[in-house]
Amino acid sequence: MVKKKLLIINPGFPPELLPGGVMACNLAKEFVSRGYDVTVYTSFPNRPYGKIYPGYKRRLSDISYQNEFRLVRLWTWLIGANRKNIDRLMENVSFGLSATLHLLIDRKYDYILLDAWPALCAFIVSLAAKLIGIPCYYYIQDLLPEQAQNTGMIKKKGIVSELLLWADQKACQNSAGIFVLSDKMKNHIICTRAVNRNKILVAPIQVDINKIYPVNRLNSWRKKHNIADDAFVVIYTGTLGHVSGISILEEIVPRFSDKDNILFICIGEGPLKSRLVKLSQSCSHLKMIDYQADSDYLLALGSADIAFLPMDSNCGVGSVPSKMYTYMAAEKPVLSNAPLDSENARLISATGCGLLVKANDAGELESGIRILSNHPENLTKMGKAGRKYIMGNCTVETVVDKIERFWQSKSSL
Repeated sequence: MVKKKLLIINPGFPPELLPGGVMACNLAKEFVSRGYDVTVYTSFPNRPYGKIYPGYKRRLSDISYQNEFRLVRLWTWLIGANRKNIDRLMENVSFGLSATLHLLIDRKYDYILLDAWPALCAFIVSLAAKLIGIPCYYYIQDLLPEQAQNTGMIKKKGIVSELLLWADQKACQNSAGIFVLSDKMKNHIICTRAVNRNKILVAPIQVDINKIYPVNRLNSWRKKHNIADDAFVVIYTGTLGHVSGISILEEIVPRFSDKDNILFICIGEGPLKSRLVKLSQSCSHLKMIDYQADSDYLLALGSADIAFLPMDSNCGVGSVPSKMYTYMAAEKPVLSNAPLDSENARLISATGCGLLVKANDAGELESGIRILSNHPENLTKMGKAGRKYIMGNCTVETVVDKIERFWQSKSSL
């Protein structure tokens, strides 16, 4: 039997710890296990600091093999530590061009799974795929320009936003199919990208349940970081950036004192880290910790009593933070100020996996933390509800099942 040839394109990939790259790696391994001949196009590892990792040398391309799939690392513009908009644009375009040039050389795939930056990168790759006759399936995990507009990075209805919207419309129209993370995102794509409903599949974020699972709260990681057994731990993991909404911690943390016995733990990197580190120097109940390796990350999550998921009030439809699914898989109750029109709010309401409070309201978040800490009997029930949902809907296997059925329905037309 001839193997189907699949190309996955994602600019982030392990050893980087970006959730999208980790998910792309999991997808590649799952497709290999199902008999596909898989190639991955990605960039040289450099995030979050914009510096090439030790052991790698940036060149036009580098081909290696791991986990039985072919890995092609491609040259890109480096975004740098300051993350200027022009550098983001150059990174986006350069990866699109590098991936397209290599695709034109390869020309041998049955499917392309384009899990790359939206707008310009996706436009360039999807157009090339259409011209050479390879069905390209566009996996949208963030909406551009919507997210950039919501966070003030670009002006609404300005020249840049209109250009990015046009490019993403064309990427959607060039694609044989579109994968999105939620029904709300699907409806938004239909309205703004002028594509048919039947062209879109809801394929939620997938979690590797072999790596993320419940562990004992009183574990070695908690002891390593000198966290008292009776401390009520509120954890946040992920990018410490403006889009994340984590800046609200600057309002919440000072509302508590050591007497409350509530400890905030922040794990991650990003432009807001220096401000939070400064806050932790005056508030001992805020602990800042660098990114953790897989085993330590699992223990860190396990040590928490609740997981904190902040969201900006303008980021409802345009973003579905992957950490929500990670928290649920780890069986942690989720406290969030997600907008009511977001997928995260829907998940909390539908599954009972946590507590939803009013967006952008530090007082509401403070009350939510106190309510949960004063009623520990509810936490186990919330955590188990989240894990149950992930097991039934968001494993790598269930998502790939959906994708394969979608491909089969397209090939039968």
